Amino acid sequence: TGGLAAKFDGLLLRETDAGAVFKASAEISAADAAAVLGEWGVAAPAQISGRLFALGGQLRLDAASGDFEEGQLRLGPANAAAGAHWTLDGPRPRVSLRLAARALDLDAWTAQRAAAAPGFALVAAASAAEPAAPLALPLPKDVDVAFDLSAASVLWRGQAAQSVVAEGEVSRGDLVLNQVSAELPGAAQVRAFGFVGTAMRSLDLTVQASAANLRGVLDWLGADVSGVPSDRLRRAGLAA
Repeated sequence: TGGLAAKFDGLLLRETDAGAVFKASAEISAADAAAVLGEWGVAAPAQISGRLFALGGQLRLDAASGDFEEGQLRLGPANAAAGAHWTLDGPRPRVSLRLAARALDLDAWTAQRAAAAPGFALVAAASAAEPAAPLALPLPKDVDVAFDLSAASVLWRGQAAQSVVAEGEVSRGDLVLNQVSAELPGAAQVRAFGFVGTAMRSLDLTVQASAANLRGVLDWLGADVSGVPSDRLRRAGLAA
């Protein structure tokens, strides 16, 4: 189920300063990413159901650490450069992840999802009418994770946000956001940083935003501003 396939082409070096070291060119793919995660007991988001997954790059492993470099990740219509480093010899395992996409088309994800399931729009509308469940972030508690995620362009609702960045770390179930930033339609910029406690029990965020054309931002977000005079909703700023 899921069509999972893996290929490793490399060699084992036995005599090194780090002990035995395995170096290989690695390729992993699956015809249905959600099905594979389901086999491992992981509840996958509905958006990746039926999506092709492929990951390839250069792998290095020793007894205490590992590196994945020059990686290329594909998930459905999305592609990104990928990299990772992990260590196991400290008091807690630690993983560092890097993903950098040149362009991410969220409109394409929505369109493909709707085409695959004609009732998608009706289901989405019905779900929107239901009370929202409390927000819970599935953050790991037994391993520390640092992440650096970026996209040069993210297309949504027909317009693109530029220079989208999310960088931070997770430790013992707490999330520290060192930087979340983007340039939005409407000549707007937003930046946030702060702390999110385990299970959203505590929240301490600083948000800074400015827009030269607030109407353009609200139009992009889908807000109805037709009743506001055309000379309003221009420049705006927020700091909280």
